[in-house]
Amino acid sequence: MNRICLLLCLGVSVFLYSCNKSNPTDSPSRPPQLGKLHITVTGLPSGLRANITVTGPQNFSQTVTAQKEVMLDSLPVGQYAATANFVIMNTADTIWAQVPTQTVQIKAGQTTDVTISYQALLFGSLGISITGLPAGETGYVRVYKSGESAYTEVNQTARLDSLLAGSYEVIAYGVVAKSGIAYIPDVDTQTVQVTAGSLTSVAVVYKEKYGRLQVNVTGLPSGETGSVRVYRSDWNPQDGEYFDVQRTVLLDSLLEGVYHIDAVDVAITTGEVYRPQHYFQQVTVVPGNTYVVDVPYSPKYGSLDVTINGLPFDVDAKVVVTSQANAGLSWTLTDSKVLDTLEEGVYHLQAYDVYSADGTWYKPDVYNWDITVDGGQTTYTTVTYKPPYGKIDVTVTGLPADVPADITVAGPSGETVFTYHTKLIDSLLEGDYDVIAREVTGADGTAYIAKPDSQRVTVVGGQTTNVTVKYTPKAGWLDLSITGLPSGLPARVIVEKVDHSLTMTVIESTVLGSLEPGDYTVLAKSVVDNAGDTLTPKPDSQLVTIVAGDTAHVQVVYEGGFVIRLLNGHMPGGG
Repeated sequence: MNRICLLLCLGVSVFLYSCNKSNPTDSPSRPPQLGKLHITVTGLPSGLRANITVTGPQNFSQTVTAQKEVMLDSLPVGQYAATANFVIMNTADTIWAQVPTQTVQIKAGQTTDVTISYQALLFGSLGISITGLPAGETGYVRVYKSGESAYTEVNQTARLDSLLAGSYEVIAYGVVAKSGIAYIPDVDTQTVQVTAGSLTSVAVVYKEKYGRLQVNVTGLPSGETGSVRVYRSDWNPQDGEYFDVQRTVLLDSLLEGVYHIDAVDVAITTGEVYRPQHYFQQVTVVPGNTYVVDVPYSPKYGSLDVTINGLPFDVDAKVVVTSQANAGLSWTLTDSKVLDTLEEGVYHLQAYDVYSADGTWYKPDVYNWDITVDGGQTTYTTVTYKPPYGKIDVTVTGLPADVPADITVAGPSGETVFTYHTKLIDSLLEGDYDVIAREVTGADGTAYIAKPDSQRVTVVGGQTTNVTVKYTPKAGWLDLSITGLPSGLPARVIVEKVDHSLTMTVIESTVLGSLEPGDYTVLAKSVVDNAGDTLTPKPDSQLVTIVAGDTAHVQVVYEGGFVIRLLNGHMPGGG
């Protein structure tokens, strides 16, 4: 160790000697004035390093990197500038120093401190969605940072990155599409907050600026025009603020609002008056929509053709026509008439009974009724007068001339008329009548009944109703023919009603009268002649139906006895 120290001392002495010997005239020199710069870095996320450029006297410039701190020494005294460059994160976000450049003074023998503070995530993104426009059309949007005049223009959906965090105003303006249709944003100004490190979204929705109203004026003859005013509820039509519509038209460029459609009557060139179906209508117009309002015109006045029938020429009718819409309008008609220039609507007609000079009473077929009159049309109605009395013509058939009928005609009000022969019964009130025919008996004892014995007929005033009462004998007849028996030999035939209510024995051909209608059995029994021979009937049993007023025919034929012997070749009294 001592040897090392000795050598160092000798070396230094030789060096000093050489220097003094080579510059015998130089004065002693001062050591340079140097200092240090200590840089502290804050605010950087882990793993990131600051990039700092230090510049100073004599064109000094040095770039250093540091995450926490760095020391620059042997710096000549003087003024230095420390500039912190931005740092880009892995997320592509940029980090800036709060004070990008700081100026410091380096002093000899001292350490000067400077702190560079980074503020992470100063930038965010703004997504702007533009919708509502037809394909191929572009909007017009300006994005301002609040308080600044510079802006970014956006014409379609886009994302704006690297925006300093803070408040922004998104202002949308109206545009006109290639079709000429104007569009406006539903909200023209929106204020949004861009947050560092995140995406803020804002929607700009366009809609058509105007609505459309189709006014259809119809029903007028060719070449004629209507009269329609269209105005918004906040307009004053008295000051001329309205659209004058005379024919079908499409009103476009209508701002949103409630619109009134007022139509009035018009007189066409022929002088005929037409009226709108609706005098007042309204519709709410929303931009982007087309609305249709129909204004159909039709003739304002119609006609009513009233025909009055059934009265003699010297008898006046009485029919009153009254408007239901205006009770003060009425017309009294004494004969058929056409009422024209009637406004559309319902009219009430009332007809009254009338009398002729000779007191004949006439009544209408209807007393009260309503009828609708339509503009431009003739409506027809008829009232027919007639006397309130009618007639019944009763015809009686089937009775002998000397046999009277027995007929009662009973009416709805209790009136009763009797007749014994064909008769015309007049002065009958209208209504339903019952014609009742009872059984009668002739001088010979024959009973007669009517079929049917009761009929209902209707009497109409001024008309004759015909009814026929047909009598027929109540009983029937049976023509019973018995053959094949020798003269003087009685037959044995029993005629009996099937219900056993009547039994008769017949011994020879006869006509049985006064038989009640119904089924009868005819039973023929065998008989023995004087020679002791048996004669047999054929057929021995028959069923016959007796109909009132008709004659039934039955034949019984006996066989055997003398006739049979003759057929076999035997003479009477022979062996």
